[in-house]
Amino acid sequence: MTPALLLLPGWACNDAVWTALLRALGTPPDRFEHTPWAETETAARRPRPGGPRIALAHSLGALAALSAALEQPARFDALILLAATARLPADTGYPGADPRACQAMRVRLRRDPSGLMRDFTALACAPAPARPELFALPTEQTRPQFAA
Repeated sequence: MTPALLLLPGWACNDAVWTALLRALGTPPDRFEHTPWAETETAARRPRPGGPRIALAHSLGALAALSAALEQPARFDALILLAATARLPADTGYPGADPRACQAMRVRLRRDPSGLMRDFTALACAPAPARPELFALPTEQTRPQFAA
C-alpha cells in the first residue's frame, strides 16, 4: 500500500507550493490530503484512521507536524520536513531571520494583512525567483517596499 501524504503548507502558502513536487512524484490525487495553511495545526492533530501516514510539511507546517508528532508519536509513520526551523527570528546562538524583518512583518500584518500575505507567498511559496526586496528593512530615509 502506498503511504498517504498529509500536506502541511507554510504560512500563507497555497496549493502551488506542492504542484511540481506531486507531479514529479507521480502521486495520485486520492493518496494525499492538502490542507489550507490556516488549518495546518488542526489538520496535523486530526486522528488518522487507516494505513500508514506521512506528513510532508513545509515551514510553519513543519512546526505543526513536529508538535503533533511529539504529542502522539504514532500519529505519523514518517515526517518529511522542508525549510523547517524551530523559530523564525534569530537569537543568541540561533541563525534565524533578522528580528527587525520579523517586526516589520508584524507591523504590516496589522496594517495590510492581504498585501503581506500576497507578497510573502510570492517570496516564499511560488515557483518564481525570490524577491528579497519585498522584505527590505526600513532605514532612516526609506520605508520597506513590500508591494510588487
